[in-house]
Amino acid sequence: MVQKRIGKLDSALADQIAAGEVVERPASIVKEVVENSLDAGSKNIDISVSGGGLKSIYVSDDGDGIHEADLTLAIQRHATSKIRKSEDLLSISTLGFRGEALASIASVSRFKLSSRSDQSESGWMISSAGDSKFSKEPIAHNRGTTVHASELFFNVPARRKFLKSERAENRQIEAVVKKISLANMAVAFSYAQSGNSKNERKPRKLELKVGDPNQRLADVLSPEFVENSVFLDETRNRYRLFGWIGLPSHNRAQRDQQFFYVNKRPVKDEVVNHAVRQAYRDLMYGRRHAVYVLFLELPEEELDVNVHPTKQEVRYQDSRSVRDFIFATLHTNLAKPLGTRLPSSNSAPGTIAAVHNAFSTELASVGDRAKWEINYVNPAATRIKGPHELFDLYRTEESGVLGASHYLGEAISQLHGTYILSRIGDGLVVVDMHAAHERVLYEEMKAEHSTTGLVSQKLLIPIVFNASENQANNLEEMTPQLGEMGFVVERLGQTDLVLREAPSILAKNDLGQLLEDFVADFFLELDSGDLIAAQNQRLGSLACRAAIKANRKLSLAEMNALLRQMETTENAGLCNHGRPTFVRFGLDEMDRWFLRGR
Repeated sequence: MVQKRIGKLDSALADQIAAGEVVERPASIVKEVVENSLDAGSKNIDISVSGGGLKSIYVSDDGDGIHEADLTLAIQRHATSKIRKSEDLLSISTLGFRGEALASIASVSRFKLSSRSDQSESGWMISSAGDSKFSKEPIAHNRGTTVHASELFFNVPARRKFLKSERAENRQIEAVVKKISLANMAVAFSYAQSGNSKNERKPRKLELKVGDPNQRLADVLSPEFVENSVFLDETRNRYRLFGWIGLPSHNRAQRDQQFFYVNKRPVKDEVVNHAVRQAYRDLMYGRRHAVYVLFLELPEEELDVNVHPTKQEVRYQDSRSVRDFIFATLHTNLAKPLGTRLPSSNSAPGTIAAVHNAFSTELASVGDRAKWEINYVNPAATRIKGPHELFDLYRTEESGVLGASHYLGEAISQLHGTYILSRIGDGLVVVDMHAAHERVLYEEMKAEHSTTGLVSQKLLIPIVFNASENQANNLEEMTPQLGEMGFVVERLGQTDLVLREAPSILAKNDLGQLLEDFVADFFLELDSGDLIAAQNQRLGSLACRAAIKANRKLSLAEMNALLRQMETTENAGLCNHGRPTFVRFGLDEMDRWFLRGR
C-alpha cells in the first residue's frame, strides 16, 4: 500500500467543506441572511425564492447597510462586526457572530451582495462565483442590504443529491421565515416563492405585517391557536418567561407548532422539552403534543450560544434552575380552572399593547392592556370520596344565592344522563359529569398516594372471582404494584382469586369489574418510561374506571356537590385525557344566538 502524504487543501475547497456546516440546504441561507438583517436593525425584510431556493434566493432589507470599504471583508471567513475579542463570546447579544454565513454562501453559489449605508452616497455591489475572485461596482441602492444567491451548489453537485423535492425545500424555507417572525413582531416580513417544476408552478405569497400579535400568531400557527391559548408573563430572579401556551385540549400529533426562543434566538432544547412535557403530563394523555410560543430571557453571561455552527443549540450555566422555572411557570398557568370558552381576541391578554410591552418594542400603543382574570376563589370544602357520597356535601344557602366563589354556579338539571346544566349569574355552564368526576377522583388519589399511599379498606365480604390462567398469572406477578394502589389480591387456585382489600376512596364501586379493567390497562404500553408518569397513568386509569358513568341519574344535591368539588380541584377544567370538563356560555353570547337587541 502506497503511503499517502499530507497536503494542504486548496482554499476554495476548504471553504466549500466548511460551508457544509452552515449551509445545509436553501433554508439555511435564508435563516443566516435574515438574522443578519435583524442584527442590522431592519424593520422590513423581503424574501423571494425560485426553484425551492436552488435556482435563486433573494433577501432584501432596510437595515443599517454595509460600508463600502467592508464589502470585500464581508464575504471572507471569520469576518464580523459583532465581536472583537474572546471575552465578547461571554455576552453575545446578536443573532450572528461567527462571521461565516456570507463566506459560506458565496463559496457554494453565484453570489451578489449589494448594500448602502448612511455614510455612503450610493450603493455598491460585490459579486463572486464560488471562488476567491470577486468584482466590485457602484449601483443605485436604497439604504439597507440585498443578498442574491443563485444556482446553489452549482460547484458541489454531490450536495444537490441529498436535497429533497422543490416543494419540501419551499416548506422548509417558509417554516424558517415563520419561526423568525414570531420573535420579531415589530418587523414586517414578505415571503414569495415561485416554482421551477410542474408541481410548484403556482406562486405563493406570505405577508406578515406589523400589527396585532394575534394576527401574526394566526398567520404562523392558526386562528384556532389564538382562540385556545393563554398569554403568560412571569419573572423570577434573573429569569423571565413570556408568550402563549395552548390549552391542553388544543394539541397536535406532531411537534411542528412548538416554538421556543432564548433571548429572541430560536433554539432546539431538550431541557425545555422535558419541562414542557412535565407541565402537560397530567393534562394531555396519549401521544399528543402541546402547542406553544415561548420566550425565555436571562443574562447573556449565563448562556453559551457558541455550541454549534447553526446556532440552534445553547447551554445554560444552571440548566436545572432554568428547567424548574419553566416547569413551575407552565404548571401554575395551566392549573387555573379554565373552561373552553376564552375571551375574544380583542380582549385576551395577548392584545397588542400587552405583547408590545412584553417584547419591549417602541411601536405606538393601540390601547391599554385588557384586564382578563379568572374569577376563581378556593373555597374550603370537604373533598368527596366517591359518587356514593355526593349527596352528603351540598346544602343550598338560605338566600338561595351562591357566593362569588362558586364560579360553576347552581345545578338546575341533568341532560341526556351525561351533562349537568348549571345556572351562573351571567349565563349557563354545561358540565360533562363523568369527565369532571374523573379529574376530581384523580387529583384526590394522587394527593393521597403522594402522602400516605392509597389507603386500603378491608372488605367485610371478600370478593372471589375467576380468571383465565394467564390473567391469574399476571395478577400474581403484579401483586406489589396492586398493593401500592390499595388492592390486596390472593390467588386461591389455578384460576381462582380473592380480593380482600380495596382503596377506600373506591369502596362503593363494582370492585371486581374495576380491578379487571385496571389490570387490562396496566399491561397497555405506557406513554413514558418515567416511573412517576407511569404511576400517575395508573391512578388516572383507576379514576376513569371509577368515575360516575353516563346515564346515572343524579339528584340536584349530588350535582351541586360535584360542582363544589370541582371548584377546589386543581386542573378541574380538563379530564385526565385532556378533554374539557365544562363550557361556559355568557348571556351576551346566547343573546347573539337569538338575535336579541338587533
